[in-house]
Amino acid sequence: MSTFETDDTTAKILEHADWVRALAGRLVGNRTEADDLAQETLVTALDRSPDRVGSWRAWLSAVLTNCLRQGKRAARRRSVREQECARSDSSGPTLDVVSRLQTHRRVVDAVERLAEPYRSAIWLRYYDDLPPRDIATRLDVSVKTVDSWLHRARRMLRDRLRRDLGGGDQWAVALLSLAAAKPTAAGVSIASWTTLGATVMGTKLKLISACVIAVIGATLFWPEPTEAETEPPTTAGDPNTHRGSAGGGRGGTGGGASGRRTERSRVDTPNTARTRDARALREVNGLVLDSDGLPVAHVPLEFSPRAGEAVAVTSGPGGRFEASIPDTVGDFRTAGPSGYVTVMEGTVKPNSNVPPIVVVARPIDLGGHIVNADGRGIEGVALIGLPPDDFGARFDQLLEGSALNLARTKSRTDGTFRLPGLPAITGASIEIRHPMYETTRIPIPQESDESMWIELARPESTTNQFLGRVVLPNGVPAAGARVGMGMATVVTDERGEFRIDRYRVAVDDRIVAIHPGYLPAKLARAEGSRPWPDYIELRLAGTALSIRGRILDAEGQPREGVDVWIADPTLLGVVHGLPVQVENVSAGARIAGASRSGSASNFLRADLGTSDLTLPQDAPTACWSWVTTDEHGAFTLEGLDDRSYRIRILDRETLQSVTSNTIQAGSAGIEITLPDDGMIDEVRGRVLSLGGAPLAGIELQLLRKSFESILRRPGSKFDFGMFSQGARTRSDDEGRFTLRRVPEEGVFVSMNGDSILEHAHHVGPEARDSEIEIRVPARCHLRVENAADADAVRVLDAEGQPLDVIVQSGHGINAYLHMRVSDGRTGVFSVSERAQTLVFLREGEEVARKPLALRAGDTTVVQR
Repeated sequence: MSTFETDDTTAKILEHADWVRALAGRLVGNRTEADDLAQETLVTALDRSPDRVGSWRAWLSAVLTNCLRQGKRAARRRSVREQECARSDSSGPTLDVVSRLQTHRRVVDAVERLAEPYRSAIWLRYYDDLPPRDIATRLDVSVKTVDSWLHRARRMLRDRLRRDLGGGDQWAVALLSLAAAKPTAAGVSIASWTTLGATVMGTKLKLISACVIAVIGATLFWPEPTEAETEPPTTAGDPNTHRGSAGGGRGGTGGGASGRRTERSRVDTPNTARTRDARALREVNGLVLDSDGLPVAHVPLEFSPRAGEAVAVTSGPGGRFEASIPDTVGDFRTAGPSGYVTVMEGTVKPNSNVPPIVVVARPIDLGGHIVNADGRGIEGVALIGLPPDDFGARFDQLLEGSALNLARTKSRTDGTFRLPGLPAITGASIEIRHPMYETTRIPIPQESDESMWIELARPESTTNQFLGRVVLPNGVPAAGARVGMGMATVVTDERGEFRIDRYRVAVDDRIVAIHPGYLPAKLARAEGSRPWPDYIELRLAGTALSIRGRILDAEGQPREGVDVWIADPTLLGVVHGLPVQVENVSAGARIAGASRSGSASNFLRADLGTSDLTLPQDAPTACWSWVTTDEHGAFTLEGLDDRSYRIRILDRETLQSVTSNTIQAGSAGIEITLPDDGMIDEVRGRVLSLGGAPLAGIELQLLRKSFESILRRPGSKFDFGMFSQGARTRSDDEGRFTLRRVPEEGVFVSMNGDSILEHAHHVGPEARDSEIEIRVPARCHLRVENAADADAVRVLDAEGQPLDVIVQSGHGINAYLHMRVSDGRTGVFSVSERAQTLVFLREGEEVARKPLALRAGDTTVVQR
């Protein structure tokens, strides 16, 4: 790191004046206060500059933070003095006003002191009155993430206000009196408030009232139950429950839990956490490791449950920790100013005894500018944190109770970006992507650097790209149109122009351009015909079409709350690792980012053969979009091309589904009947091991594959599926289970448990009259060492047929054909008890094989 002398200290400090003002603006919401803070910072810096400065911005940031902290302390001391003066005043109304003013200030101050993203989450939820789903859409995160942010923000507000307003119940009483008060209470006019130096604006009043509700609502009116009030967890199946299935993924970077939940199902039907009483407690034992797999002691952690209060714990000797936590789904993460940030969350699920492992690293703050060759900032550049290729192989432990959580962001309009609290992992990198520039990857620095200068280059040659532009029907350039060829998609610039890298395309037989509200522009090229032109122009057609109709039951009555979507949409390509459809983009559906628990990106780079991946989806997206019928059974499907479509209908309560005959886009008055027959009142069965032993505590859930998108490239196929969830239950001590109201066609039972590999059994008419028997293979764990001459391993059964290699994390499952070997070793992975032989490979060729003798529940280490 370079070191500057202070011969020109004044010039150096003033050179960073704009940066200091910008930083103050980010830390202080009020512009006037931000200007005051920046001025105080610069004066203090000029007065107290050290002899040598390693990083001017890092030092100025520390000075600013100190000034801000001192200012807050002074404000609190001034507030106390004002309150004491008010108490000595004989005027009752003025006393009341001053007291409320101090509470106002402290509430607003507490909110403004929240770090991002918690401050924005509180504002959007309680001031803008947005539900978590809308906040998730706006911030491009999952609903679970928003719920976690709100939960932690409320807890932080409670702690701060309890500290600022007095212990015990004093803080809650003060807030309640604030919520009940009006600005004109006790005969005091708004002018009197202003005279006291506090003109309270409507926005702050609304925010304060919302905070009162957010902070004290659950605390005062729903106190924590005593042990006597808790009830045992529910284990019986409910025919109306829905939960994300644990879908398999062959080919993703971290396959995800499949399925979706609509707003109605999240309110009316419990998931795993809701079927069990969230107030029940369980004991867990976990472990904290660093990014090289070594244990770390004295790390403060917080367990954030999906339901219930957060729990604090600290790792002890050997990185071990014990905690008594709510028996619900949740994650362990680092907490407080510990000097560590979370790399992998330690996940906990009901009925799973997999120990949560939290992986931590030292945090660094990165930031700077991304520019082109002319030095101009580039907006919308994606920066994605990537773990080292050998990351999984660094750990001797089974990481099924962990979930990777690396940062990502996009550059702002001026090309600036920030990646605060990024884990400093040796060998990790940041991938930098923009459709109009060369993709690049840089190592993550091991020290903070908020003055990075990253220059992106235009492609040197156009021979490896498809070039063109998209125009509207009137010939005007279509800025922001999305263009797809094969599996690649890009967005046009302000001139309507696009570039598509040939290596990303895989199949170049057609190119499609789409813009919301318009019919798509399409060009096709037959295999073996002349090559594409040097410059491709795509002209959008007319207005997109729609299909309008009603869904009826068998008696001809309208069906409300039924999901309707296009069964055979047109694939546009892959965006953020997920397939997107032409019709959904045209209808304006949001582009969802790839789940952190899975993506299709590896399919573009690896020879995976026939593959499948399942991911969660809580709301309609450009990948899979649906509408829900209203009280009249009516629906409208927008964004359609000028062709015929088949429509899929699903009753989310029963998983009954029907697909229509082809319907021409532009049609209206369509009526489709969803029958209510073909249901089995009760399905009974047993879950057994391959040897016939009963398996207790296995979770079973009904699933229906509702949507499928198939991506193809030469020699490979990627089958991407979405599932709807139905009733679930668990097997008893004899392995028996019962599911009620089950469709006799098109559904299957998914089985999950710590001791087994995920397994699926299709339900058919035979389940109506007899008990079904399901044999499930046990899950075994395997790790390879000293295999320096191999770059991958494969597992075979007794007949020499390849078996899936399973990599499971806290948020999902992946099934691969091979397991990568890095520096002669692998991480711990799972295989079926049927595994008999381990094959060592190098560049796809066999170099050796060894027999396997696996034991369920143990990790077998194989030495090359």
